[in-house]
Amino acid sequence: MEKTITLFVAILTALGVGGWSFLRWILSRKEDKRMSAAKAMAQEMETLMRNYSAMEKKIDKLEQKVDNLYKTVHQLEGEKLQLIKEKNELELKLKEAERHICLRPESECDKRLSTRFYCTKA
Repeated sequence: MEKTITLFVAILTALGVGGWSFLRWILSRKEDKRMSAAKAMAQEMETLMRNYSAMEKKIDKLEQKVDNLYKTVHQLEGEKLQLIKEKNELELKLKEAERHICLRPESECDKRLSTRFYCTKA
C-alpha cells in the first residue's frame, strides 16, 4: 500500500511540475499533427499559387509576342504577294515588248512584218 501511495504522489507531483503539459501533449498529438499538416499544406498552396500567377503573366506576354509575330508574318506575306504580282505584270509587259520589236533596218521600218504590229520609233 505504501508503494501505491508513493506512486500516486509521484504522479501528482509530475502532473504539477510539468506532467500536465505532457498529458495534454499525449491527448492532443493527433490534432497537433493535423494542424501542422494543414499549415504546411496552406504554405505550399500559397507558394504554388504565386508561382502559377507568375507563369500566367509570362505566358500572356509570350502569347502577345506570338500574336505580334503572326501579324508581322501576314503583313510580309501580303507584301510578298503584291511584289510577285507586280513582277509578273512587268515580265508580261517585257514579253509583249520583245514580241513587238521591229526587226527590219530603220530604212525599211515602214514595211511592217504583219498588219497586226505597228512599229514605233524610239
